[in-house]
Amino acid sequence: MNKTDVFNLAKSLNCEYEIGLWSEINSFFEYQEDNISSFDLKFQKEGKVINNYYSLDVNMKNFSYQAAQTLFHQLVQFIEYKSATIYTQEKRATDITLYLLSATSENKGFLIQLKIQ
Repeated sequence: MNKTDVFNLAKSLNCEYEIGLWSEINSFFEYQEDNISSFDLKFQKEGKVINNYYSLDVNMKNFSYQAAQTLFHQLVQFIEYKSATIYTQEKRATDITLYLLSATSENKGFLIQLKIQ
């Protein structure tokens, strides 16, 4: 599965903005001050590939793939919907970008593009 597959699956879901999810993501990263130096969360309503997704950029104090994966999995456990959750990733020399899609059985979901460096 790749990024395009995740975006195509998201098209079949209601991925509208949710203040609760926004608050949960912010809350999660505010408590990560030992691990991260900054984060920037945006909600994209008019994306190039798909509408309605959260764009999140995270700068770690000491980036490593293992630390980034750990941070990502902690976030997933904190915010995921229980019916279905999938993700894919793209690794580069100095960062990793993850695409997370989580949905309920009622076809409500969210899509996050998360870049950790």
